[in-house]
Amino acid sequence: MKKLNLFFCASLFSLSTMAQEITPQILVGPDVLVEYQVVNISANGRWACGNVNDGEGRGFIWDVVNNEITQVAPIGQSAPVLDVADDGTLIGLFTTNEATENGASMEVGGYFKDGRWHYLPNCGIPNGISDNGKYITGVAVVGGNYRSAI
Repeated sequence: MKKLNLFFCASLFSLSTMAQEITPQILVGPDVLVEYQVVNISANGRWACGNVNDGEGRGFIWDVVNNEITQVAPIGQSAPVLDVADDGTLIGLFTTNEATENGASMEVGGYFKDGRWHYLPNCGIPNGISDNGKYITGVAVVGGNYRSAI
């Protein structure tokens, strides 16, 4: 009988916990003269990322705890971001000359960490990053064909 009562009490506690309403938290960034559009937030809630709505697709990272926003490309340069890991690593697209033999600039997939972009060879478009920043998902170029990749 004790086991049955214990099971019953645990079940009621679980149901009451599940029934509690989860209220979304509205985060408001700094009051600035550009329009920041958030596209993702890290699983730990520390970082948010998105793009400046100015026609260039410039990405940004927002330190939610300190309410600081850092743009990841200069004005006039495209670098849209798509996702952010728990350590603040971003994934997205950026312009570089590392991807071509003749040094011509082109937009490529990569990750932004430690204040700079890092090129991912053969990466078409990165779409997501794991919470720990170890894995990046997206589309890779293999033998001239696009393939799903991690």
